[in-house]
Amino acid sequence: MKAGNLIALLTLTLEAVCSCRSLILEDRKDCPAYVYFQSSPDCPADNNQPLMVTVRDAGTMEELASDCRLVREIVDESYSIPISKRPEIIVCGVAGVQMNSLSGTRLDIPSGGQGDPIYRFCEQATLSGEVIHVPLSMTKEFCRVLVRFHSEDGVFPYSVVVSANTCGMDIATGKPLEGVFRYVPKELSTGVFVFTVPRQADYSLSLQLWNDPGSKGGDEEFIDDFLLWTALRRIDGFSWAMKNLPDLTVDIDYVNASVSVLVNDWDLTETINYSI
Repeated sequence: MKAGNLIALLTLTLEAVCSCRSLILEDRKDCPAYVYFQSSPDCPADNNQPLMVTVRDAGTMEELASDCRLVREIVDESYSIPISKRPEIIVCGVAGVQMNSLSGTRLDIPSGGQGDPIYRFCEQATLSGEVIHVPLSMTKEFCRVLVRFHSEDGVFPYSVVVSANTCGMDIATGKPLEGVFRYVPKELSTGVFVFTVPRQADYSLSLQLWNDPGSKGGDEEFIDDFLLWTALRRIDGFSWAMKNLPDLTVDIDYVNASVSVLVNDWDLTETINYSI
């Protein structure tokens, strides 16, 4: 090979090597990262409900991105949320928000309202590359309570007030928010009421009987008080810290002062009877 041709070949080779090296060493620190979601068996049964998703910096809790879509759209493999790169991120999602208000990570029950049927997930992840997959593993954060008052004559002349010391939850930590909760459920039929409460901060959840719950009068309007934890604590395995809260059916014979509580969960069904 002639010297000129050899030099030309070497020059082309060096240019190619340098070009590849420049591609390899390209600075991508300002490129966005993408958060994808993986479907999970713990998703709500109704995947057509809206899911609000927020991505935050794990250190500062700065909001990096947020979006609201149907659950079925978010678990689609083609869906992603672009964010600026951070070493550690927290991805939170909450579905079922209807009447409650969400501000930042705080979900509040409005005064006089009841809890929403909330499903929640929250994952902290290390962002080592430009793509990360987060499992959409959601927990049931509410308890739907069916209360049935029974009497010998089939008459129920009172109104029911549900009270507790929990007014919402922090969707990032899952911790209940302490505050006043007071709700007056409508009577569906004689002595039958249904209401929803969130995960509780303590054992104060109670049912009060009043002649007129809307009045600001004295003690003469108060009839009785049923502290539900008195029954729930006797059920082995029940706790407000359970991963998925079960629904409850409470039967109260207020004439004979007895209560029966049925715990309805995907894995747990127990009944307990005792006297108040």
